[in-house]
Parts: sequence; C-alpha cells; structure tokens
Amino acid sequence: MNENLLKRRNNMKRKVILTMMQVCMAMGMGMGMIAAPVYAANNSADEIVWQAGAGVGYDSNAYHSPKAPYFDLAQGVQVVPKVQSGWFTPLTLGAKYKEASGMEFQYNFDGNIYLNSALRNANSYDHDATFGWNIGSEGSEFYVGFLTGYHQNVYVDHDTGQAKVTKVSGTDISNRYTHLDIGGEARLKYMLGDVEYRMASKLVNLIYSDPVVVSPMDHLLFEFGGSARFPLGYNSTKLKIGYDFAMRNYTSRRARNAQGVQSRANSTLRYYYHTLSGQLYQKFSRNFMAFLDLERTYRVDDFVKYNSYTKDRVKLRLLYRFSRDSKIRGSVAYSQRKYPNAFAFDVPTGGSKHYKKLASSLKGEMGSLFPSLGDPVLWSKVNYVKQTTTDLRYEYNRAEVSFGADWAF
Repeated sequence: MNENLLKRRNNMKRKVILTMMQVCMAMGMGMGMIAAPVYAANNSADEIVWQAGAGVGYDSNAYHSPKAPYFDLAQGVQVVPKVQSGWFTPLTLGAKYKEASGMEFQYNFDGNIYLNSALRNANSYDHDATFGWNIGSEGSEFYVGFLTGYHQNVYVDHDTGQAKVTKVSGTDISNRYTHLDIGGEARLKYMLGDVEYRMASKLVNLIYSDPVVVSPMDHLLFEFGGSARFPLGYNSTKLKIGYDFAMRNYTSRRARNAQGVQSRANSTLRYYYHTLSGQLYQKFSRNFMAFLDLERTYRVDDFVKYNSYTKDRVKLRLLYRFSRDSKIRGSVAYSQRKYPNAFAFDVPTGGSKHYKKLASSLKGEMGSLFPSLGDPVLWSKVNYVKQTTTDLRYEYNRAEVSFGADWAF
C-alpha cells in the first residue's frame, strides 16, 4: 500500500472515530431527554462482580467443512473436503464494577482453544469492554456509554483447515477477519403501565487487520431499533413486537456487479438491514416457561442489489428451573436465506443461491453442590447445526458436546 493511500485511510479512520463520538453524545442526549422524567440515580452501594469459567468439549467439525465432495464452479476443480474433529477448552472471564452514581465498567473474555495442534486455526478469542452510566428506578433504565472489543478469528480454507493464502502470490491472509471495535451505544427501557418499551442505538467502527493484498474489511456499523412488550389477557402470556435497522458502510471493499464480479469499477459496499420481529412468551408455572421468536430480515445491497436477501427465522426456547441455581434450557431454530439476484459460487452457471439452517441446543446447570470450592455452577451443553445450501462450499453438519464450571464472586 503506497504512503498517500495509507495516510488517506488513517485520516478517514480518525474522522470516523470523531464522528462516532459526536453521534454517541447526540444519541445519549436525545434518549436522555426522553428518559429524564422517570429516571433517578441508583442509590445502591458500589459493587464489583468477578466471573470465570472453564470446561472441555468435543467438536465434530471444527472448520465447518462441507460434508461431501463437490465441484467448485468458481475454481473449476473437484474438491474433497477433510472434516476434522477434536477436543477444545472453552474459557470465560469477566468483571463488572458499578458505582452508586450509576457509572459502570464491564469486561468480558470468551475463547475456544483447541487441544490438537492440527486444529489451532480453529482457535478464537473475543475481548469486549464497556464504560458508561446506567441510571434507573422502578423497572426503568437508561444507559449510555462507550464500547471497544478485539476479536481474533483465523481466516481458513473450510475444505482443509489451512490458513488462507492468496491464489497468485501465496501471501498469508489468515488474519483478515481479526478486528478492533471502537464505538458507543445507548439503551432505554421504559415501563408505562403493563407495557415495556425498549430502544437501543449503537455506532461502531470496525477496524480489521489489513493483509494489504486483498480489499480491507473495515466498515462503520450503525444500529437502531425498538420494541414493545405487553401482556395478552394475563401476565402469564406476553407478546413483544419490534423493528431494528442496521447499516454496514465499508471503507474500501467493493460490491459485486450483476454478474457476481467484484472489481474496482464497482461502488464501495454498503448494506442496509430491516428486521421485523415478534416474540410470544408463555409462563406455564413458576418454574416452566417458553418463548417463540419470529424474525424476518431484509438486507439491501446498495449497489446493484446482487447480495440482497430475505431471511426468515423461527426459534422455540424452553426453560425449566429446579431451583435458583439449577435449571435446564433447550432451543431449536430454523432459518432460510434467499438471494433473488445472487448466484451459487458467485458465477452465473451456479444457479440461484439460498441457505437453510437447523440449529438446536440443550444446556443443563446445577449449583450449590460444592460450597467449599467456591460454589461453582456446573454445566453441560450439546449443540447441533446443519446447514444446506446451493453453494456447496458452505454446506456442513456440526455437533458439539461440552461440560464445565462457572464461578461468580
């Protein structure tokens, strides 16, 4: 990358960050004025909470490899994927400090470390921190603050698990998806009678590691949405409806044209998302409850609509509490994503592109068994995902079984 281009990118990033800070202040002031009539400072004492967790698990398909051989229309070659499985260690660490004035700081780490060196490219790490002010009373809250995060994910070839390299020069681009987040957010929860209203807004600059030889993934993310939750007849049944808007505005990455070609002649990539959602909550007893979630998302590709899609998702969640520290929860979700203008493999001979995904999860937790060891909550979890698609590069099955312990003090 030449020096002038590097300077332009750095200047643009500084301007984006400054703009984000100004917008975050505006969001906070605007939502704060809405919240002002009902909020007072929380007079509870200062507190700090620490959390840590560790476990062990088995992953049947660490690299999301396709389940069967396929012909890659984009490369013109037959591919025989290698599904790789192995053991991993899930780790979590967190801290939250809150003052009586409402100021709070929170940090969370979440990582998966694979024990087999052949699976090291499946390792992932997420660091997230927030700093802001949270005030509220009588079930209503207002929060405004700053956020940052660092997310490390290896860009791999799903067929082999090897780190990604460029086709021509063989340059390593495995850090392409690793990124730093800097931004701000504001949230409002407001109770009016039996109805709970929520609003949230977020503005984040995602700064990716730049492999130089491929187009950078840097972009600005803006989110804004709201919801209303109200009882239906009795408090044991509630309905929530919502709408969320999001925009991803890429700094340099180019959109694809109507033939699926990504070139410098195309405009920079910009996506708009419109999501309509509904949730039905049913409380069958003091300990047993269910949630049914429905979502429809429209993504609009701002250039020639090549990567626009419609996504429908339905999810059922069940929760049963045996005691305050012991519970079992399960979920099953089905989604489908249809691209009216895009091609499988991003070539016209690939035909239409669409995805279907089935995901299920079961988790049990049990506490108050070992008070002499810090009273950890023991947990076990099973996850299963099956994705089918006309773009066979991304069709896979994956199952995970894990168990571990969490401590809070």
